[in-house]
Amino acid sequence: MIKQIIQNMKIRHKLTAIIMLTCVLSLVLVGALFTMWGHASFRNSMIHNLSTQAEMIADNCKASVAFDDPEDAKDTLSTLRLEPSIVHACVYTNDGKDFAEYYRKGIDDTVHLSEVLKDGHSFENGLLTVFKSITVDDEVIGSVCLRSDLKPLQAALNRNLFMVVSVLICVAFAAYLLSIKLQGIISKPILGLTKAAREVSEYKEYSIRAVKQSDDEIGVLIDSFNEMLEQIQEHKTQLVEINESLEEKVNERTCELTKEITDRKQAEVGLLAEQSFTNATVQTMPGLFYMLDKETSHFVRRNDKWTSVTGYSEHELDEMTALDFIADKDLLIKRMQEVYECGSSTMEGHLLTKSGEKIPYYFTGEKLVIDGKAYLVGVGLDMTNQKRSEEALMAAKEQAEAANVAKSQFLATM
Repeated sequence: MIKQIIQNMKIRHKLTAIIMLTCVLSLVLVGALFTMWGHASFRNSMIHNLSTQAEMIADNCKASVAFDDPEDAKDTLSTLRLEPSIVHACVYTNDGKDFAEYYRKGIDDTVHLSEVLKDGHSFENGLLTVFKSITVDDEVIGSVCLRSDLKPLQAALNRNLFMVVSVLICVAFAAYLLSIKLQGIISKPILGLTKAAREVSEYKEYSIRAVKQSDDEIGVLIDSFNEMLEQIQEHKTQLVEINESLEEKVNERTCELTKEITDRKQAEVGLLAEQSFTNATVQTMPGLFYMLDKETSHFVRRNDKWTSVTGYSEHELDEMTALDFIADKDLLIKRMQEVYECGSSTMEGHLLTKSGEKIPYYFTGEKLVIDGKAYLVGVGLDMTNQKRSEEALMAAKEQAEAANVAKSQFLATM
């Protein structure tokens, strides 16, 4: 319905209507979101504040409930008169009986609850109710109930609505005045072009030219219209020239396309060969090859040895990051930062498999930038045999040292 109404308007009215409709709808949407966000924020703030007060009252009433002193509890509750929004407060014993109560001035006991609830909050009958248990040495000896009216929440909502409506009216009025002033920038050149086209159509006078006022799209349209009129006058002459040169241009273009297709096929063959070489190189590496995304640490590329070494499937590896395979994650994060900052780094760590096995590995890392985006490229080498050799060497060294000690002791004894 609105679309049909706008379509039937004159162009200057149409531009004004579109600008106003867009502006008003945007302001209404933003205002609604702002009001809902403010309402939800103030509502959560009320719950938090009332829960904090209930917790403070519960702490102050521990001794009163423990020593059965309701007067002291009433004195504690009387401090709530400084909070005009709290209409009722009550301290209950562990069996649900009233221990001490407070009512805001002018409020009768109709707001009293007949049932003691568990810790938490609820909204009902236009009131916010918060319950907090009174505990001594992790034992519940009673509970505190605070009830507040929603007048502050309603007042905040009214303020937000008034502010949103005021801003909406002011901005809409300013947008209306501005749209009336500025719509002529678009409508006047179009109206001038329409007038020139009508005169050409009625009088067949191709010497008429539309006046160009800017270099934007409308200016381009006016230039095109004027050029079209010039082309109509020279149509017959140009038509002959075009027919003579058409065949030559077609042949030239055919040769160009043939050459482009040949070059493209050659480039594709070279690219496939290079890709095959790269894949073969990656797959035949003695260790684990990896290429990681800097932002997510996910695999951009890897060789097939990852599935046989870790025990994970290809689908599982696609969902995992480099941090999922290393036991010392803090060290890995530090080394990855060194790669992106310094260009390269190495580390020794334990590779975690799907079965929980920890395999000692030596990892390398080099920074690679492609199209302005940084990646980490490197290989991981299994150090199990090297570790075993080192352990065997250490054991042999310890045995030799033990033999020397025994020999020294024997010689000392002799």
